[in-house]
Amino acid sequence: DLPLGLTSPKSLAGNGTIDDRGAIAAWDTLLGSGKDFWLPAGTYRIASNLTIANRVRFARGAVVKPDAGVTVTFSGGVDADPVTKIFDVSNSGAYCWAPSGTVSQYSWGATGDGVADDHYAFQMLADNQLYFQHAPIRPLPGTHLWASGIILNYGSAGVGDYRSAP
Repeated sequence: DLPLGLTSPKSLAGNGTIDDRGAIAAWDTLLGSGKDFWLPAGTYRIASNLTIANRVRFARGAVVKPDAGVTVTFSGGVDADPVTKIFDVSNSGAYCWAPSGTVSQYSWGATGDGVADDHYAFQMLADNQLYFQHAPIRPLPGTHLWASGIILNYGSAGVGDYRSAP
């Protein structure tokens, strides 16, 4: 069931194999501007570049997964649980950007378990905050392993407790 006042296209596959780009783009256009778009639980494969004008509200378990070399931009912003993965950018050269809304390293798949390499999720968070939200990087708590350094471009700022492991 959808939250009161929200709508979602019924033609979404959400199975990670069928390309959902057309259904999402058509629904975004149909809504007009300034609306909230509800994305139910599922994995939404995007096979070509997509910009979504309306704000996307992610249900727990909803994940957008662009193909290799594909960029998805949420120009209307996102609304999701900040400790839930909503972007799967595991395909080479895939990007998801959120100019507004609450995002964290977990949005890009960080685990915070001290075992898995969370480097790429932090790099995506840093780039998103610098280029799109123009806001400091505010990672949520967790024990994060970085197998390589994070590139912080000029103008980046971080807020939090950053310590090296012995």
